Amino acid sequence: MSTGLARQEMSEGLEVGLIEPGTGARWRGTILSLAPHGARVWVPTPHTSDARIRPQDRGFLTTVTYQAARSGAMWAEQPAPEHPCGRDLLEYWAWARRTGRVKRPSATAYLHGARKVLAELPDGYDTDLKTLDVEDAISRYRRAHHGELAPASITQYTSGFRRAITRYLAETTPSSPRGSTR
Repeated sequence: MSTGLARQEMSEGLEVGLIEPGTGARWRGTILSLAPHGARVWVPTPHTSDARIRPQDRGFLTTVTYQAARSGAMWAEQPAPEHPCGRDLLEYWAWARRTGRVKRPSATAYLHGARKVLAELPDGYDTDLKTLDVEDAISRYRRAHHGELAPASITQYTSGFRRAITRYLAETTPSSPRGSTR
């Protein structure tokens, strides 16, 4: 499980993970300011259904008391690389599995799928994820292993790969509210 975050470890701009007390939902956010009683954290919610809200304004501001943060309600997140590659993807899902950020079976499926599909690409684990055509990579993997692996295995690996990339980019792409100094 994640370790709590002490006040002296906090700073503006720090990427943090949060756990919602009522539901246990996990969020990723950024500390915007440190107040006398707690940290003010912007939590982006890019998948809101209201299209009238600009992407940079989708989210909410919450305050986490220093006591709650120290007891495990908030922790420092692994920083996202500026130019993520396949190795970063694998590192992230190994870290997410190890820290409990994602349930072990899901993280394991993402890791297996990513390892298998990335290994078929010309740049392998050094593939640039920002420019990668995910569907092309999946097609390449399917062609390379057609008749060699069971169709269900191919589907399982490619599905894990697709989810690994999609979730990784969604969870690690910095997002801050309009008007923030970040």
